[in-house]
Amino acid sequence: MVASMWEILAASANGTYDSLVPFGRYSGRSLIEGPRWHGAWSERSVRRRNAPVRRRTILRDRAWLLDRAGHRTCPRSPASLSAMDRRRVVGIALGAISGVAYGTGPLFAKSVYGAGLDWIALLAWRFFFALLVSWLWLLVQPRARAELRLLDRRTTGRLLFTGATFILTASVYYAAIERIPTSLEALLMYAYPAVVAVLSMRLGYPFRGKLAWGSLAVVLVGAVLTIGGIEAGVDQLGVAIGALSPLAYAIYIILAAWMAGERPGQTADMRSKGKGAEVSPPVAGAVMMTGTWLTMFVIAAAAREPLVPTEVPMAAWPGLFGIGLFAAAIAIQAFYASVARIGAAQASLIATVEPLVVIALGVTFLGEMLTRLQVLGALLVLIGVLLAQTATPAESRKAVLEEV
Repeated sequence: MVASMWEILAASANGTYDSLVPFGRYSGRSLIEGPRWHGAWSERSVRRRNAPVRRRTILRDRAWLLDRAGHRTCPRSPASLSAMDRRRVVGIALGAISGVAYGTGPLFAKSVYGAGLDWIALLAWRFFFALLVSWLWLLVQPRARAELRLLDRRTTGRLLFTGATFILTASVYYAAIERIPTSLEALLMYAYPAVVAVLSMRLGYPFRGKLAWGSLAVVLVGAVLTIGGIEAGVDQLGVAIGALSPLAYAIYIILAAWMAGERPGQTADMRSKGKGAEVSPPVAGAVMMTGTWLTMFVIAAAAREPLVPTEVPMAAWPGLFGIGLFAAAIAIQAFYASVARIGAAQASLIATVEPLVVIALGVTFLGEMLTRLQVLGALLVLIGVLLAQTATPAESRKAVLEEV
């Protein structure tokens, strides 16, 4: 009896071709290209009969190609995964850059507060400088300018609305720190990766596996230790306001992820087959920042804040420009690009390197002291972020069909 093609394919994994061939011989050609048979079965006829089988599924969380019968055939080809792996590495790097950029905010804010401005004026000028930088970055790129001209009104309105929601995050945060210690508000704020992870279970690409959720727990514990102790007798209203910070920021992140193209079960990169966000970061960043600044301008004008340059102290300008460039323009666009590549939940987890940057800058430039508990917390944050990268990559969980 002549062996079936499924038996031949199963035998290919074990190297027992001769036991299945009643006549003819096998030349030993690479399994990826298919066996070359001579004699009664010609190479052409085998390829024609084998055509339905040769469309195989690459499961990138395993080291083997599997045929439809579930048998192992050969190791995966690194070349077939290199493009997706590179995009994932870039997404991780962008998430880290975003966290570092956000971490510079408190350093710049110290000089602004020292010059006599309050948080409303700080935010108004912060987003103004971020607006200028974002639009300059867009205008120097011909492709981004062409994409902007093709942007429809509906998408533009959604981007403006998404940018306006960022004001809620900033306002709740700074309103809370007027009533409660900054360390307590930071502790409440850094619950946002967990909130994003929960919302992504229904609205985006969620964490998969115990290792990913375990790394999230490690990062949150590390953030608590890094921020330090909490003073007793805090304002209960301030705590209630501060508790809204992670929720407000998580909602903004999910909205930004949807604008990038993330949907339930798929990142933006998956849906675009590696082409990135539906609206590129330069265009999305400039339009969203326009919505952010317009909303903040209305609030600042109603509060009669100093919106004329001559009303702003000279000592505040370096801090205002720095916080607008690094902690707004670069941070927001880098995070948006990271979300498009690896998903909102994963990007939020990686961006928790921010407390480490805040502490490092405080020790270096502000003369702050670092306790052993904070060192332990910083190490836990790093360990948690590294553990998250050893979990099954977000992009790799999707089975990709290839002709081999």
